Amino acid sequence: DAAMAVGVEVTSARGDVRCRAAAGLPQRGHIATGIPFFDHMIDQIVAHGQINIDAQVSIGGVDVSADHDYAKPADADASTALAERAHDRHIFEAVGEAVGNALLPLLNEAQAELPVVPPSRFLAPLDEALARAVLHTGKGISAQLDYSQAPFGDFPPGGRQWVGAMKLELLPIFWSALARALSAHLTIGKVEIAHARARLI
Repeated sequence: DAAMAVGVEVTSARGDVRCRAAAGLPQRGHIATGIPFFDHMIDQIVAHGQINIDAQVSIGGVDVSADHDYAKPADADASTALAERAHDRHIFEAVGEAVGNALLPLLNEAQAELPVVPPSRFLAPLDEALARAVLHTGKGISAQLDYSQAPFGDFPPGGRQWVGAMKLELLPIFWSALARALSAHLTIGKVEIAHARARLI
């Protein structure tokens, strides 16, 4: 497959956080965001999109480890204390920008041969929920994210706020950055189960 041989690499920086990302690699990439469930989300792009992605986050010039919470020592449990998670927002934005910019040339190459670019749709049954995402790209499409979900739907007074060490309210930051980088309109369908909603990407 010619697209898999391209290997596009980009870097995005937000504050002390940097993300190096590559897409279209000949083999499965290394994913290390410093937030283990976020690593799993990026891995779902690899698995369901059948495209190899590499994403490495560094904080203050030091690479984070794969499947390890950057906010805690190696022998400690993941942290959901906001005071200890000072870099989360920048991680979500930098990873969205870097991965989106790495995917963009591959997406453009795939669409170049089409006279009309139809929306890309993804549907998956996940944990007794149906996850749905629709991606519109092409000329005349402005970057936009349609996402109105706090934990358990439309911002209820309670509900699950975290999946592991990942704060769910930060997911729109990642999706918005990804949509901007791809110059795409991304619609995320309503999913009631927090874990499935996070995996929707």
